Amino acid sequence: MSAFFKWVMLGVVLLSPGPIAFAAEDQTSSVILCLHLVPAIVVRIVDGDTFTTRAFMWAHQIWEGSVRLRGINAPETHSKCQEEKDAAVKATAALTEILPIGKAVLLCNPEEDPYPGRMDATVLLPSGKTVSSLLLALGVVRPYDGKKKRPPWCVGEMK
Repeated sequence: MSAFFKWVMLGVVLLSPGPIAFAAEDQTSSVILCLHLVPAIVVRIVDGDTFTTRAFMWAHQIWEGSVRLRGINAPETHSKCQEEKDAAVKATAALTEILPIGKAVLLCNPEEDPYPGRMDATVLLPSGKTVSSLLLALGVVRPYDGKKKRPPWCVGEMK
C-alpha cells in the first residue's frame, strides 16, 4: 500500500465539509452506500472476523480499537469443537493475508458494537471490494446479518 493512498484517504476525511458518500460492492455483489468513511491502518488481526485498527476519526483524533467485519461470522478460536478451531485458524490466516499489518483501509459506516472498545464496520480495500466479500469468496466465513442466532460450525452441535 502506497503512502500516497494513505494520505489521500486521510485528506478526504479531514478536509470534507460533511458526510462522505462512497459506493462499493458488498459480499452479496450489491452496491452499498457509505455515508461515513473513516481511514484506518491495520494494527493486528484478532481472529477471522475481527482486527485491531488505528482509525483517524476526526482531525487530530485517533481511535485504536477492534473492528468486527460487518456481514460475516467466522468460526471461533476458543470453541470446544476441534472442527471449529481448525476452521478458525484458516479464517484467521485468510484475514491476515488480506489485511497485513500496516495496510490502509476505509471503515464504511462504523457503528458501536455491543462489546466495549469494538465497532462494527464494512471494511473497504483500495480496490473497492469489501474484506467480507473476499472472505466469503474463500469460503472461510459465513454470511451473518447480526440478528439471528448463528448456526453452529460443528456437525455434532447441529439440531
